[in-house]
Formats: sequence, C-alpha cells, structure tokens
Amino acid sequence: MHRDAHIFRDWLDTLLVEWGIPERTALMLDGWIVLLLIVILALLGNAFMRWGVVRTVRWVIHRTRAKWDNFIFCDGVITRLCGIVTPVVLTIMLPLLFASFDNDLPWLFSLLTKIVDTYMILACVRFVNSLLR
Repeated sequence: MHRDAHIFRDWLDTLLVEWGIPERTALMLDGWIVLLLIVILALLGNAFMRWGVVRTVRWVIHRTRAKWDNFIFCDGVITRLCGIVTPVVLTIMLPLLFASFDNDLPWLFSLLTKIVDTYMILACVRFVNSLLR
C-alpha cells in the first residue's frame, strides 16, 4: 500500500502542477486533497450502506415468511452494522494520507491509527451489543 500511495500522491502532484498550481503549493495541497477524498469516501460508504444495503435488506426481510430475521435485522442492528464501514475505510485509506511524510510524523500516524482502531472496536461492540438485545 505504501508504494501505491506514493504513486497516487505523485500523480496528484503532477496533475496539480499541470493545472497551473506552483509545485511547492501542490506538494502542500495534495495532503489536504487526500484528506478530503478520504472523508468523502467514508461518508459515501456509510451513505451507501444506510440507503442501499439497509433498504434492500429491509425489503427482503418483509418478503420472507420467517420471523427470526425480523429480530436480527431490525433497524438498530443494521444501523450499527453500517457504523463499521467508516472505520474500515479510514483504516484502509490512512496510509495514503501519510505516504509523502515518510518518517517525518510517525507519532501522528501512530496516534491516528490507534484512534481509528479504537473507533472500529467500539463500532463492533455496539453492533454485537445490538444483536444481543
């Protein structure tokens, strides 16, 4: 992932320079663009899960005769399952944000990774807790 992140950041820098942005500014701006892309991907993933998958699952549940699935896939359970998408996207995309820093900010990368991991654990615990209720 680290090599791919460098390739993407280099491509983004080249694109910004081709658009007329000075190279020094492009090097500073690419981190903010990557951060914006990560936030957009996390929000889109969450929205897709909530509006696409939840509606589909709800439609399928109401079409079946079985009643056990109504309990397992009630709105609270599905909503909490959707909450796991955001930390997964952040875990996958976080190295892309720090690709150009190399070893300049290892403490910040480590801190953010631990925060995202904690967020993922809490989202999973909330999901399991909603299943047990």
